[in-house]
This record gives sequence, structure tokens and C-alpha cells, in this order.
Amino acid sequence: MRKEDLWLELYMDYLSEQDEIKNPSKYIVQNEELDELAEENLIKLRNQALKILAQKKQLSFRDILEKNYEKALSIAEELLRNEKFKIEDFIKQENIAVSYKNFAELSEVEVKDILINHLVLKLEAEKKKSNENADNES
Repeated sequence: MRKEDLWLELYMDYLSEQDEIKNPSKYIVQNEELDELAEENLIKLRNQALKILAQKKQLSFRDILEKNYEKALSIAEELLRNEKFKIEDFIKQENIAVSYKNFAELSEVEVKDILINHLVLKLEAEKKKSNENADNES
């Protein structure tokens, strides 16, 4: 083989490799099994990512609940001790969205749960708001 032919062949190999790097889709074999496998794996990856995100949100909510639960519990019990307290009025006052129509059928435990859940989130929102205000003043 002549020296020029060898250099030409090496240069053509180099160009071919560069084309494969720049245009890989031209060199991928069209294969239904590979497409299905890729799709299955993408679905598995997405589901795993969603599961991890849900776990992070659940842990975050658990942290919020633990931090504010005692204070919310004491507020809820204080409200329930008040003879004039009505859950309907509280829900209207606080703008709480609920799916109940007949509040008279709610047990005291259910009312207490509604109050605690609302107060825990309200306390966390107030804390975030005060932290944002403190950051803005800095």
C-alpha cells in the first residue's frame, strides 16, 4: 500500500468517526425491541423520580407537622373548649375549602382533625412569611 493511500484511508476513518459523533442518529440501528426497551427504561426512570419526589414531599410535610403540631393542638383544644365555637363559622372565617355539607354530623375528633391540619399549615405559612419579611429587611 502506498503511503498516500494509507494517509487517505486514515483521514477517511477520521472523518467517519467525526460524522458518527456529530450525527449519531444516522448510525443507530432502527430496532423495535431496542425502542421498546428504551421506552420501558424511560418509564421506570420517570416512575422512580416521581417516587423520590413524593418521598421528599412526605418527609417535608412530616417535618412541618412535627414542628407545629403541639402548638396547633393547644390552639385547637382551646377553640373546642369555647362554648361559642362553631366549626362552620371558623371554616368561613379562615376560608377553608372542605367537602362537608352537614357540619352537625361531624364528630369532635373529626372537627379537631380539621382544626389541627389547618392550623399546622397556617403556622408554617406564617413562619415562612415572617422569615421572608426578615430576609427582605436585611
